[in-house]
Amino acid sequence: MTGLRVTINTLSVTMGNEGIRTMLVGLVPALVRAGGDHRFRLLCSRANVGLFAGAGDGVERLVLSTARRRTLVRILQDQIVVPWVVARNTDVLFTPSSVGSIAATVPQVVAFQAGLALPSIRRLGAADLSLPHRVYFGPVMRLSHQRATAITPVSDYLARQLIADTGIPSAKVEAILLGIDGVACMPGQNGNYALVVGTLWPYKNLAKFVDAFAIARPRLPDGFRLVVAGRDPDGHQMSIIRSRIDAGGLSDLVELVGHIEGAPLDQLYRNATVVVIPSLLEGFGLPALEAMAWGVPVIASDRTALPEVVGGAAVLVDPDDPVEMANRLVEVANDPDLCDRLVAAGRQRAAELSWDRAAESYITLFERVAAARR
Repeated sequence: MTGLRVTINTLSVTMGNEGIRTMLVGLVPALVRAGGDHRFRLLCSRANVGLFAGAGDGVERLVLSTARRRTLVRILQDQIVVPWVVARNTDVLFTPSSVGSIAATVPQVVAFQAGLALPSIRRLGAADLSLPHRVYFGPVMRLSHQRATAITPVSDYLARQLIADTGIPSAKVEAILLGIDGVACMPGQNGNYALVVGTLWPYKNLAKFVDAFAIARPRLPDGFRLVVAGRDPDGHQMSIIRSRIDAGGLSDLVELVGHIEGAPLDQLYRNATVVVIPSLLEGFGLPALEAMAWGVPVIASDRTALPEVVGGAAVLVDPDDPVEMANRLVEVANDPDLCDRLVAAGRQRAAELSWDRAAESYITLFERVAAARR
């Protein structure tokens, strides 16, 4: 099928919504590359239009008057303005923010990565949602999924949980995994540290990994450190983690660098001895993929979507067992041959999960839902 008019709602891309931002910044240029003579229009806000300056020639950008950080305004635009804008001159609406536009009258594909909205996942240890979020990611999201033409969870794990929790017909659900662009695999300098990347929610399990690091410390190379890169989401998590660091006598070996991105984060990845993802739950787990692309060994939790994402290219551990996490960390930190094997397998896995691969899957889906409508 040729000549589709695809509108992509990017209004959900904000500095605070890192997952959707990372997805669209990588996926939109890949969609343009894979789209042939399909035409793409981006619905942007004043705050995010600059993120898509390099999306490709001929991409239309329509800026809607969304105020910065006004979540309610954006929700109203998603549910009222967007359906009106796409009623004409759109063959497929792509909504990447998990909650689709209920009133849209054109075929709509909704990408789903809001795993914490699902009851079965919240029971695994995630913090409960506020009342407004329970409404928006509860009945509003379910109704939008019923009205959507197709839903694309970012992992098979999320697809299974979505179907089980909501009863959405499996025929409407197609997992399309996230991706990563190729990176220059220049060797970094071994910084003699384990790196953890991610927002410091309790379900990220950093406190228990700090305990594991304390257990492993006597068997790690001299001066081996733990570096943590991630924002404190509620203003309390950093103090909780610092108390565990102090209890383990690790204040001279653990560095909390806060939220960083871009070149500084890339440098942290490149120089790490190992990247650890000790999460109790992940709908995808992008830091694992980023680390493998940079040629860094990965230790990951054996829970939820992480085994699927790493695809056998990482050391898997029980995140509830600090002793096991400590033992695996010691093995990786002290075994260059094991590191070499993990690096080779990780680079291969990262090459399999490219944004171009994801874009081709989306283009095929867009063509299919548009053809069904016709």
